[in-house]
Amino acid sequence: STMRFFERMGVKLVTERGERVFPASGKAADIANALEFYCRDYDVEIQCNSRVTEILVADGKVYGVEYINRRGFKRKEEAANVIIATGGVSYPGTGSTGDGYIFADQVGHTIEEVRPSLTPLRTSHPQRKYLDGLLLKNIQARLIVEDEVVREEFGEISFSDRGIEGAVALRVSRDAVDALIDEKRVKLVIDMKPALTEEVLQERIHREIEEMQPDEFFSELLRKLVPKHFVIPIAHELDIHSKNYIRKVTDAEIHRLIKVLKG
Repeated sequence: STMRFFERMGVKLVTERGERVFPASGKAADIANALEFYCRDYDVEIQCNSRVTEILVADGKVYGVEYINRRGFKRKEEAANVIIATGGVSYPGTGSTGDGYIFADQVGHTIEEVRPSLTPLRTSHPQRKYLDGLLLKNIQARLIVEDEVVREEFGEISFSDRGIEGAVALRVSRDAVDALIDEKRVKLVIDMKPALTEEVLQERIHREIEEMQPDEFFSELLRKLVPKHFVIPIAHELDIHSKNYIRKVTDAEIHRLIKVLKG
């Protein structure tokens, strides 16, 4: 299997919730290095700083590529098989410049309209200015289009000046983009406590409050439930001042807190 391949290459792997597999080091370079070492072990010639410009075809059969080498000279390389593995068009900095679509078109493939996929999502949420740098783990997200849930994902989600990122956001981005292009209403709802029902979450919150001093602030309760960066946005969302004394928080406000945490 793929996992056994990388483990044989010396890459330690970890399986996280949702059966997601990553290098134990957290470094994507470990995967790239393992693939490179494997290729070199089998005497694969790797030619860097060279740009393929054309797929060579004769009598309806691909027989190689034309490319410009690092010195700027045009060269040809013949091969029994050619694999186009150029990526898409969304991240030119990694080499995904869209050349693959050009090559596929050159050899007669039909090219569908290109739409963004695996892309950060923009948000108009009024609390977005407080979310930069926030990472939420083990959440469940629901993508809602025209009041209908079209996709659910579990995992991590993060926020930056580019928008909503992380594995969950990227996985739902294609469906979101398609809906937005079709001018449909799109909403991403996050359940920050997917393992807890509303009833169990309410019991936990009441236990936390019972262990607090009456003159402790509402923000201290929020810190027990969400990452520090998320305290102010949630307080604003609930319209409860973070410095409000915990003894003054009402049952109705706790109910609203639960609804916000559960999405």
